[in-house]
Amino acid sequence: MKLFDDVSNFTASPKIYGVLFLISFFGYMFFNQAIPITDPVESNYALTAKEMVLSADWVSPRIYGNVWFDKPIFFYWLTALSFQLFGFSEWAARLAPALFAAVGVVLLYWFVSKTNTRRSALLAVVIMGTSFEYILLAKLVITDMVFFVFNCAALGFFYLGYVKMDGTKRWYLAAYVSMALAVLTKGPIGALLPTLVMLLVILLQRNWTELKEMYLLTGVLLFAIVALPWYAAMYTLHG
Repeated sequence: MKLFDDVSNFTASPKIYGVLFLISFFGYMFFNQAIPITDPVESNYALTAKEMVLSADWVSPRIYGNVWFDKPIFFYWLTALSFQLFGFSEWAARLAPALFAAVGVVLLYWFVSKTNTRRSALLAVVIMGTSFEYILLAKLVITDMVFFVFNCAALGFFYLGYVKMDGTKRWYLAAYVSMALAVLTKGPIGALLPTLVMLLVILLQRNWTELKEMYLLTGVLLFAIVALPWYAAMYTLHG
């Protein structure tokens, strides 16, 4: 019984967020300095971020000196900032995915705690955080983990707004910002995918009046403020 009491006390403590983050982050970073970047996709991201630092051009992604339109800017920014702070290395290149994987674990715990029980939240993060694919994406120098976190955040905040968690619908605003960051990470799919899920929920429940509660005008404005400036700059510079 004491064991279960200890688990209950642990899951109820605010310190668990810091503990979960640190355990996850250091776990996902383990051995990263010894994993060479040989995959062509990883190489593209790492080299583009390296050229961003060397050229001091933080707007236009480049590879081999040529402007590179493969993905939006956010993941390049994260990797380039890591290179700027810690130098050019495999460890620095793999920092952003590991960091966001740890954030994803904390985000899942927080969401399940609000919507279910803290014990369920702890079980959820153990299942997700130790799954093979999650660990793999936490180490690969690709956009998928960062996109996953923003996409899940958008859907999570949508749900909290939909059920009026804590008596407010303002969670929707955080969903719009999360979608904007997803678009900066992987393109229009960052908005299309969660929007499709949201519309399906409303359609299946025939709750069209909810659209009036979703701060659509404010949300679109927030989305535009976060997502569009970089796209506008790229269009102005390169057409």
